[in-house]
Amino acid sequence: MKKKLFFLAIALFAAVTTQAQTNLMKYVNKTYELPDKYFNFYVNNQADSIYAYLTADMKTAILPEYLKEMMNAHNKLVGKPIKKSMWETKEYMGKSYSCDVTYSHHTDIFLIALDSEGYIEYMTSSNPKPIPVTAEEGEKEITIKSDGPQLPGLLTLPKEHKDKVPVVILVHGSGANDMNETIGQNAPFKDLTQELSKQGIAVIRYNKRSLVDATSVKDYDSETVNDAVAAVELAAQMHEIDSNRIYVLGHSLGGQLAPRIAEKCNKIKGIIIWAGNTRKLKTTLYEQIRYLGIAEKDIENTANTQLSLLPAGYLDFDNQYSPTETARKLNIPMLVMQGESDYNVTMEDFNNWKTALKDHKNVIFKSYPKLNHLFFKINHEGMATSDDTLRPNQHVEENVIQDIAKFINAGK
Repeated sequence: MKKKLFFLAIALFAAVTTQAQTNLMKYVNKTYELPDKYFNFYVNNQADSIYAYLTADMKTAILPEYLKEMMNAHNKLVGKPIKKSMWETKEYMGKSYSCDVTYSHHTDIFLIALDSEGYIEYMTSSNPKPIPVTAEEGEKEITIKSDGPQLPGLLTLPKEHKDKVPVVILVHGSGANDMNETIGQNAPFKDLTQELSKQGIAVIRYNKRSLVDATSVKDYDSETVNDAVAAVELAAQMHEIDSNRIYVLGHSLGGQLAPRIAEKCNKIKGIIIWAGNTRKLKTTLYEQIRYLGIAEKDIENTANTQLSLLPAGYLDFDNQYSPTETARKLNIPMLVMQGESDYNVTMEDFNNWKTALKDHKNVIFKSYPKLNHLFFKINHEGMATSDDTLRPNQHVEENVIQDIAKFINAGK
């Protein structure tokens, strides 16, 4: 009889447990019903459906065409979704949900914040953690540390070198970039590293601070400048490096800030401005939004709303800093490079550099027909598009790399 009761107790326990699990799953499914719904819209590129569920403020901040363009670009970048983790709830801009998503050639964190009625207040997809740094042959793992988190990086040395060698430090454009400035399946900083090392030049690259810890980024100095200066200071102490031949190559935002980096550090031999912006953030944002096809009547409101989302430190810095005026005060060699089909930073910026630095005898200006913002070759007439950037198996043009090497090796 006791044995029967024992088995009955097990059966009852199993029944209760099964019912509890069923109730729990119903609760979980109900809790994450909306995040799941919006996530499926996102990975299936249903921009119109996402837009329909934005809050009124979000609809003011972003137009349907712009949202569609950004989602198209993201999906081309990351590929098809393969798997996602369980949802985690967060307190970020209200009730928020996040999950890790593995795509065919990328991994992201997807985060969405909902208001009390279930409408989307905020949505983003970004790298969950820096890509692991692994030194290959001829490389050494290094750490960049200024006033923020430690940034993993690599020193790549020429394969055969007996004497101390010159070094170039690669400084990223805007956004959470890894050390290769990877976008889709392309990696322009890796291209530069591999080819410049063949020319007898060492290269330092590192994961950007906004990739390692975005919470420590408050303005352009904390995002870019301070860490680049720390990389220069580190290079000057390396026994393999000629401390009198330290160069900085800044791409896009890095190019815009290269003069400031040199201004703050007297150990820099020369700077390479690689598609560096010269104009105020608002002006550049207007132009980029216009190029994406946003109606003229909506451009100002779209730009102003996006600017309002930035920390105050960015706008204060942008109001006070002039890249061309800062560069004019420098007395070091400079190489200014520009793709003529670049729509992110344009030939207007290139000409602004030329005008500002026309009296400097140690400045070289180079522009390249049919090259885009990453100095990749485009295969059509006119300005580049986002597709030109995301098309796989592209590389920085060889003549661009040769010009960089020539500039650095001339400074002996």
